[in-house]
Amino acid sequence: MKTLKVFLAILIAVTIVSCSKDKEEVRVNFLLTDAPSYENFQEVNIDIREVHFSTNEGWDQLAIQPAIYNLLDLTNGLDTLLAHVYLDEGTRINQVRLVLGPNNSVKTDDGIIHSLATPSANTSGLKVNVHQNANVESEYSIMIDFDASRSIVQQGNGDYSLKPVIRSYMVQNTSYIDGNIVPGDVPYKVFVTAGQDTISTLSDPLINNYFRIHGLFSGTYTLKVQDLNNDMIIKDTTINVVGGRNVILGNFYLPVTMPM
Repeated sequence: MKTLKVFLAILIAVTIVSCSKDKEEVRVNFLLTDAPSYENFQEVNIDIREVHFSTNEGWDQLAIQPAIYNLLDLTNGLDTLLAHVYLDEGTRINQVRLVLGPNNSVKTDDGIIHSLATPSANTSGLKVNVHQNANVESEYSIMIDFDASRSIVQQGNGDYSLKPVIRSYMVQNTSYIDGNIVPGDVPYKVFVTAGQDTISTLSDPLINNYFRIHGLFSGTYTLKVQDLNNDMIIKDTTINVVGGRNVILGNFYLPVTMPM
């Protein structure tokens, strides 16, 4: 009888620990970032009113502070925290939905601020797929990458409209490629291609012509450097991204061109 009681006590303890472990929660950060614009915009201001996310349990809303974000402040590795929640370990984030307000604008290189015409579908909610499980037991982040350069469309009459191009991914499940373009006195468009997918950025001469291309899954990518003045591809190279490890290129030297 005594042996049976000890066995039952151990079984109950194991069950309690197991249930407790099943209910462990981790912090999930929702971050906003942008790929740099090469359209000579001084500001790209986006009015974010609500952020929602879906799991297998349904939709939920983040407790964000509605605000207008200048996307050009969030480039080449910079981001900002929109909000965070606590979810059970292993929760699958399916989608993120942004609800925009009407106060979206772009400041062009001549200093003029233009309102961005925003289709009503954008203000009712922009859905972005994530579809990734959190296979981690600690804090992780969902990145919302708002591509300003591809999202701003100039109309024939000179007005501008907003047609958002957004992707989202779990930071811990991806890698980035970064480096410093040499020579470093002018910016270059830097992009990677894999199949039909293209992810681009712009090197920043103010920080040693630094660039970062993020949100990359394992695979083989072709990295290209493009001259912004004539769209000529100056250099391209093949890079393998494996197992979520970042690829640090350091100084990335361009071919030396001899004057004619």
